[in-house]
Amino acid sequence: MISSGWMQEMEPIPEEGTEADGSEWGATSDGGTGKRTMRKKEVYTSEQINTLVRKMSDDEFFSEPREVEVENKESKTRKSYSLEFKKKVVRAARSGNISKASRIFNVSRQCIQEWMKRRSEISDEVERSGGKKKRLDGGGRPVGDKEFDDELLNWIKNLRKENKRVSRRIIQRKAQEMSKCDTFMASNGWLESFLKRHHLTTRRATTVCQRPPSDYQEKIVNFFLFVEKQRRNHKYDHIYACDETAVYLDNSNTLTVDEKGARQVSVHTTGHDKMHITVMLCAREDGYKCRPFVLLPNKRPIPVIVEKYGKKLELCWEGRTFFNDATTSNFLQKVLGTSLFGKRLLVWDSYRCHISAETKKKLKQLRLETAVIPGGTTKFIQAPDVFWNSPFKAKIRQQYEDWMIHGEKSLTAAGNMRAPPMDVYLGWICEAWNFLSSELIIKSFRGCGLGPNLDGEDDDCIQCFKKGGEMPEGLLLLKKRRDDAAEKEICDLIDEVEIEGDENEEEREDDPNFSDASVEFE
Repeated sequence: MISSGWMQEMEPIPEEGTEADGSEWGATSDGGTGKRTMRKKEVYTSEQINTLVRKMSDDEFFSEPREVEVENKESKTRKSYSLEFKKKVVRAARSGNISKASRIFNVSRQCIQEWMKRRSEISDEVERSGGKKKRLDGGGRPVGDKEFDDELLNWIKNLRKENKRVSRRIIQRKAQEMSKCDTFMASNGWLESFLKRHHLTTRRATTVCQRPPSDYQEKIVNFFLFVEKQRRNHKYDHIYACDETAVYLDNSNTLTVDEKGARQVSVHTTGHDKMHITVMLCAREDGYKCRPFVLLPNKRPIPVIVEKYGKKLELCWEGRTFFNDATTSNFLQKVLGTSLFGKRLLVWDSYRCHISAETKKKLKQLRLETAVIPGGTTKFIQAPDVFWNSPFKAKIRQQYEDWMIHGEKSLTAAGNMRAPPMDVYLGWICEAWNFLSSELIIKSFRGCGLGPNLDGEDDDCIQCFKKGGEMPEGLLLLKKRRDDAAEKEICDLIDEVEIEGDENEEEREDDPNFSDASVEFE
């Protein structure tokens, strides 16, 4: 408590919501009467209070006290709002008023006024990105040295164009060399902000099979148009899709749940991480699923296995786990066979044993036509890659985990765990293939441009052309190319009609009995 005499020597510091003289009016309740009275308070900083205490004598210090409120210097907590929330607040403010929206959403009027000024930009960004961002592009503190920032970004892009490796440490060292500021340290915090600002991240190098060709959009559109033309000309009764996939006998994932900060994270496995078998999955456009064709590592058939799975799986006892011309021909014969009635189209990738001379000869014997997906585009338009393999392998991994916890396992003489036995993992394959529904199979054909409609009605179902897909602009390109092809076809028909008309005209001129006035009315 501080005497009022010394207070007259210093002016209180006014704060937001106070009177100009530094006083603040607060309401207090008067006992149980329910009446409220106004009490005037003055706000002083802690520095002012310390100065007053030093100047006061003992008598003044112990004189009648006067209530003084010391200013709280703690900063207010800043809040951030998503663009979707801002759009909602602006809509409410425009339908009512700013003050009402401020009370409902607990947001200051100044913020709402700023959001209303930029409501068109906020609305566009919400439609484009879904509204999860918290500020528009260009928001936040501006870059200190824009020229340095752009120069470093161009240096990184030029190195990546040459397929050179760029690590985080390389960027930090180059930034220190390029910076004109002696105190610039290129810290990890600066690096994180730089990468986030320019949408850069650390990526694992892709293999050749993962990298799409430079003109992959054109190749995909051309493939769709080629398949449509083939289907119109040949009127196929059924369309098949197939693909090989590896099933590993040890599906131990590298991720596991453990305590935070653990120095070592060990995972118990069977020790057969690289042992696998190969399965050829094949299905039809109407949802029918063919029996999986399994390449087994044994050369001699096991009677117990044949009896148990002979009617569920096509077992190939070749002693190998990869396809060649012979195993591919065996698959075509056993799974697809010969069709005496109807035409069939098989869609698969450009694996070498799919396009070999021996395979083509076998296809001709089986009266089976093929459409080969362009190399590097299978992850976009091959039904097994896009729709089947992920749930199929997820189901196998689930069964593997159940077997590791509850299944019966055998050990070697040295005490090491053996790999899952054949009857166990073949059961996983049957269960996983049955897990895929017919609806998913039908959807996969539509999602890869093999739907029943040939007039473009299924174009919106193509997975890679959807909004948020790998190439949403490909849908417009496909429609444009289809319209151009239809226009060209009409022009070719007109040219054929004109040529036939010219030939008939020449024949009439050569005929002496022909006359323009030879029409008789009866």
